[in-house]
Amino acid sequence: MVHNDFEEAALEMTDTGVGRDSTFPASLAYFKANKLTEDDLVMEFEYLIHNFMVLQSIMMIFAKGGAGKSLFTLALALYLLEHKKIDYCIYMDMDNSTMALKNRNLDLLISKYEN
Repeated sequence: MVHNDFEEAALEMTDTGVGRDSTFPASLAYFKANKLTEDDLVMEFEYLIHNFMVLQSIMMIFAKGGAGKSLFTLALALYLLEHKKIDYCIYMDMDNSTMALKNRNLDLLISKYEN
């Protein structure tokens, strides 16, 4: 069975005084003991696109339907490929039909950008 430090900290705590659920105070104690400090935040950022896209981070693009989110992310991926910021791209479109992808000339992009 796989376990982690969080589970071990919860198991080490015994009487919590909170009724039957003894894991919540143990969880809180774990987080208090391992809180984020200023030293944890001293780092240099490496940008894929200056002041916009940070390496090793997660971005969320959101807007109303039809606003162009899928085309924007595809154009962003192509920009990163063309400027050698990334070596390959996995483009997953779980929303648009193959007809929509064909209308956006995705077949031409696939043949041009093998990676």
